[in-house]
Amino acid sequence: MNKSIGRFNIYKMIINDRFDLNRKLSDSLNDHLTEAIQWLCRAQDATPDDGFARAYNLMSGWQSSYPETTGYIVPTLIKYYNKTGDREILERCIRASDWLLSLQFPEGGIQAGTIKEDTGVPTIFNTGQVIFAWVAAYNETKNTAYLDAINRACNWLAKSQDDDGAWRKHGSVVTRCHINIYNTRTAWAMMLGGQLLDAEKYRLYALRNIEWALDQIDDRGVFDDNCTQDQFKPLTHTVAYTIRGILEIGLAAENEHLLNIASKSAKKVLDNLSSSGFLPGRFDKNWKPNARYNCLTGACQMSIIWLKLYELGKDGDFFDGAQKAVKFVASTQDLETSNLGIKGGVKGSYPVNGEYCKFEYVNWAAKFFIDSVLLWDEIDQKDK
Repeated sequence: MNKSIGRFNIYKMIINDRFDLNRKLSDSLNDHLTEAIQWLCRAQDATPDDGFARAYNLMSGWQSSYPETTGYIVPTLIKYYNKTGDREILERCIRASDWLLSLQFPEGGIQAGTIKEDTGVPTIFNTGQVIFAWVAAYNETKNTAYLDAINRACNWLAKSQDDDGAWRKHGSVVTRCHINIYNTRTAWAMMLGGQLLDAEKYRLYALRNIEWALDQIDDRGVFDDNCTQDQFKPLTHTVAYTIRGILEIGLAAENEHLLNIASKSAKKVLDNLSSSGFLPGRFDKNWKPNARYNCLTGACQMSIIWLKLYELGKDGDFFDGAQKAVKFVASTQDLETSNLGIKGGVKGSYPVNGEYCKFEYVNWAAKFFIDSVLLWDEIDQKDK
């Protein structure tokens, strides 16, 4: 596998990104989708286990497997399998899900960080994200080992939750901020697990976390405690985590209040999308841009949220914004390079030397890009 592209080529890539010289959109988004899928397959093949490499780093090559994001990559690839019937993709998902089973702590949690970091302690957010894998894998295989793992994970999350619904214990040791409103995404996973297990108690714990999260939102739709590194200018990535959790639980619970809150915050982000589809990577407490780079992961996540809100209310602004954001991200992919660590991957930041995952192509950016293209295609098919 490729190790490094060399300092000169990295510098050249920075210049090209800064001056928007290499952005190129294929005639079909399907080309971008297919290459992103193949990039994820290579990310799995690059590791000695069955997890997905965290990233391809331009200076050091492929990194070790990342349990957290492997967890939510699985349902993305299973969705792609259901669309295409590609059995190899399903087999990859089962291998990844079984590998995650081998990592579960006896009490039910999953570690933070990559396998190489080996933190040795369970953490809330990562455990929630792995539940997504086991739910999707069980729905395809009916293997009850996944049900047992889901139950143990949900039980551990329930025991770890404070009385007001917040998760203050077992924060990730690889982040600077340990109280995270974006655990609404963990609550969403817990609700899915509870639905599959027919366990009302887990649904109630999920709703309790959402109730706590609502207390952290002001009348402008701004969230407190909503970043891994800087609470005063959160990433679009973590903003989108929070909104998506509220939105999905609102949909599951048929709660109009939650849907309205998600829509209000999503609209604030949309107001900052440029006509070209560029979305600033951070916002301050007044929803003003606080970064000159695009966090491509967050842009893809927001496009998914906008598409889901479009489905709910047929607000054309949400659909148009999602289209622009997705096309912008697709245009930053390199589909022609011979470097297989780059081809079809999605950068952490655009330009590539932006603060978020600098000089890296990260697996979760590819995952959310694939999700956004698949959802866009679904909506197109329904609207025809």
